[in-house]
Order: sequence, then C-alpha cells, then structure tokens
Amino acid sequence: PQTEAVLGALKAPLHIAAYVGRDHPLADSIDRLVALYAQARPDLKLSFIDPQFFPEQARSADVTVLGQLVLEYQGRRETLRELSEGTLTAAIARLASDRPAWVAALVGHGERSVMSPAGADLGRFGQLLQGQGLRVQALDLAVQDKVPDETDVLLISTPAVDFFPGEVEQLVEYLRGGGNLLWLMDPGGLGGLDPLAQELGLRLLPGTIVDANARGMGIDTPAVALVSDYPDHPMTAGLKAAALFPGAAALAPEAAPGWAIAARLATGTGSWNETGPIRGELSRD
Repeated sequence: PQTEAVLGALKAPLHIAAYVGRDHPLADSIDRLVALYAQARPDLKLSFIDPQFFPEQARSADVTVLGQLVLEYQGRRETLRELSEGTLTAAIARLASDRPAWVAALVGHGERSVMSPAGADLGRFGQLLQGQGLRVQALDLAVQDKVPDETDVLLISTPAVDFFPGEVEQLVEYLRGGGNLLWLMDPGGLGGLDPLAQELGLRLLPGTIVDANARGMGIDTPAVALVSDYPDHPMTAGLKAAALFPGAAALAPEAAPGWAIAARLATGTGSWNETGPIRGELSRD
C-alpha cells in the first residue's frame, strides 16, 4: 500500500536506468521488481545500460557498482546500490518530494569544498549527497547574515582561516534553534569555532589516533582510526569491510548540559591517542 501511494502521487514519468548487462543474472531480479512498479505506473520506463560498453555514461552517472540503479524524475536524480522494495520506494518518495532536503556547506574560510573534486576537497561527497536527491548549497556568512531557515543540515569542514566572532554567533544561534550540524573536524585548532565547541561541550584532545593493527591491513602509516566491528544501526547497514579514518582526532568523553553523546563507531584494542611525533616505532606510553 505504501508503494502504491508513492507511485500514485507522481506527477510525471519516472525513468530508472539499471547499470548492468541485460544478460546478467542481476538484470532478471531488477526486471521482476520494477515490473511490479510498472503495473501500478505504466509510464515508468526501465532501461539497462552495460557499463562495459558505455563507460562514459556510467562515469557520468557516478556508477561504481554493477547493478546500480539511477532514478530520474523531473530533473532530479537518485542513485541506489541496494535493491529492495523498501529502498526503491523510499528513493522515489524523496524524488517526488516538493522540497528536497537542503544541505548548506559553509564556505569563505578555506574549507574543503563539496563542489570541487580537487585534492582534499569533498566533491565526491557532494556528488553522493546530490545523487540521494539532496540539494547542496554553498553558504557564505560574510554574504548572508544568518543560516537560512530552510537549511536541514549545516556542514562545517575544517577552515584554513578563522571565523569572525559574528559568524560564530550565527552558528551558535542556528544550533540553539534546533538546527542539525555535521562538523567534519581534523586534528589541530578549531579555526575560531571554540564558542561553538563550548556550546556542545566538545573538547578536542591533542594528538592523533593511531592503530597498531594498521600494518596488518597493508597500511604504511599507523595514523589511522581502524573500525572493523559495526553496530546494528541504519548508519552502518550493509557495511562489512573495515573502515579507515586517517588523521582522526580524539574528543573528551563529556558533553555540555542538555546534550548527550551517542558513540556509534569504536576502534579496537590496538588503538590509542598518540601525542608524540608519529615516526619510527610507536608504543602506547
């Protein structure tokens, strides 16, 4: 019933491109599931594109997994790597939403850009967000005097230039108003965002996380946080291989009044916070 309701609310044709050869076993599974959707929505179009024969088209659609689905509706796009009625219906519902969620990424202080694919920038991350039907917008508080009300998530990455006090006040006000914040923080200074950290009770500890088990993963440097055990949580659903977080910082395990810490990922027993130089043989001392 939920799927039928979502399909019934569509105001235009939906196109689904499956990036797999038509003779591949995955194609039959995709065809069977999408055929049920087409019964309820005859204007739904399904096409199969073999990445081996159309690599440029696959790259343009940001396809990385065989059998990946790319949904397009009224100029919006969403990418699926997992095939089920639940994931497909949820993706169609997001595409059909009159107001897609808005991610505002702070710029103007040398932050890592979600619009650029260069170097240490976050362009790949930005592409994935847009592929999920989210709207990604740059936000410069030197131009706009506040975080826009329609912002669903505010993204901050490590600035190269300190924020002005007035800008930090706007960020604190946004947070106090119930705003959602994703803060990508590197080891080192906070770039003038100390009042924001105090508002949350975040205290950045000196040093960098290292893991003695990194060498067993074929990694030349121990300066990584290695996570191999995942909790039963939507954030980690489907993850099996170990995740590596290079240059990870440690935070003191305390929060400001009114806030609670919910730790989702944990490093293993071979990890610690190294405050000395990271060279030669390291030991936990």
